[in-house]
Amino acid sequence: MAAARLTAAAFAMCACAGCGTSPCGLKLQQHVYLAPPIIVDGKPLQQDSRLPCCGSTVFRDIDLTSAGEIEIDLTNPNGSGVDAFITTVGCDKLFEGLYTGTGAVAQCQIHVGPVRPRAISERKKIAPGRYRIFAQGYSTNATALDIALDVGLWSNACRWNPIAP
Repeated sequence: MAAARLTAAAFAMCACAGCGTSPCGLKLQQHVYLAPPIIVDGKPLQQDSRLPCCGSTVFRDIDLTSAGEIEIDLTNPNGSGVDAFITTVGCDKLFEGLYTGTGAVAQCQIHVGPVRPRAISERKKIAPGRYRIFAQGYSTNATALDIALDVGLWSNACRWNPIAP
């Protein structure tokens, strides 16, 4: 009886060891910003992007092909007038016609979003690949806006190789 319990416990430990767990635990490894960061004292700092008026867009491609298993979240710290998305690379025009934040049908695959102003998305597992950080301005914006978006890269890798800016 004791041997059977010992065998069951050993089997359970081996099964859990193969579940993709890491001794390092899931943690925020890096921020990737809409505009490439400026480096101050060796540290990357977020800078704003200029979003023209009247429903314009600003985007930046990021290469996550070598990131391994990761989760991402997307932060939109801006005031009103812009929604944030993570889309496929090559998405130059996310919506046809006027965009007001509701009721629009996307023309590209959206992986995360819309993330409304002053909001953070839920973390989501994402496959290795190339993606686009996409800021979609509302057509009701009468003036240009200075905006910022922040993609958080979460991983349980004990050694993280930073994603190039």
